[in-house]
Formats: sequence, C-alpha cells, structure tokens
Amino acid sequence: MLILLFSWLIQVFVFNHLGNFISYLPYFGLISIILFPFKTNETLYLVYAFVAGLLMDTALGTGGVFASAAVTFAFLRNIIIKRIKPEWMERNLTVASLPLNTAFFYILITSVSVTLLVYVFDSGRLSVVFAHTGDILKHGLLNGFFYFIFTIFFHRNKITQTV
Repeated sequence: MLILLFSWLIQVFVFNHLGNFISYLPYFGLISIILFPFKTNETLYLVYAFVAGLLMDTALGTGGVFASAAVTFAFLRNIIIKRIKPEWMERNLTVASLPLNTAFFYILITSVSVTLLVYVFDSGRLSVVFAHTGDILKHGLLNGFFYFIFTIFFHRNKITQTV
C-alpha cells in the first residue's frame, strides 16, 4: 500500500509538472499494479487496481479512464500469467524476485499494455490502436523506462542478477 501512495505522490508532484515540458506524461501512479505480487487474492488485486486507477484519475482529472484501464489490466494479467508462467503464481514471486532480464521484459510488456488500455478507454474505440500505434509504443516505453528505474532503485537488493 505504501508503494501506491508513494507512486501517486510522485505522479502529482513531479510528473504532472513535467507535462508542460515533455510530449508524453508518464503514468507513474500505475506502477503499483504492475509490481503487485503475482500470487495474491484476485479480488484484493482488482480492488487495489481500482483504487490505484482512481487515484490516477483524481491526479489527472480523467474521469475513470485510468480506473477502468487498471482493473482491465489486473484482470487480464492474472489470466495471462496463469496460462504462460503458472510457476510465478505457485512460487509466490514478485517482480523484484525475478531475474533482471525477465523483470525488464515483464515491465516493458506490461507498461505498453497498460498504456494501450489507457488509450483505448480514453478514446472509447479500439481503432485508436491502429491509428496511434507509434504513440502508444513511445508512451509505453517511456512508462516502462521509469518503472524499471524505480524497480531497480527501490528493489536492487532483491533483484537477482543473471549472466
């Protein structure tokens, strides 16, 4: 819960003020749903994602876009991980306990996914994906960069190094 509050404060006091100077405003307040432990109560995770999205909506004045994107991401993340990497759910892993290259890949994929969902819910139509693919990728990679730096900085003693 502390990471949720901390990420929201960074969003409000740092990144919202940078919006005038950079093209893509990072969605830093959503990092907590990406870094949430894999093996957890699904209802708790969905409620947590809703609260994280709602806090982002209040910070940016977006009227439910981030809440709906965060809950959709949380729902899909659990389904995808259960199908692709079920051992992550069984062994009670977190992103910080993954090898560095796996954590990097996971953060990039999930940040682009969350950004894509925000764009879709903001426009209200799926065709925005095809019209703005470059923008979604740039924005998602920017988010992923900040998420990865945050993860390395705050979880550097937990991240396992791979050769």
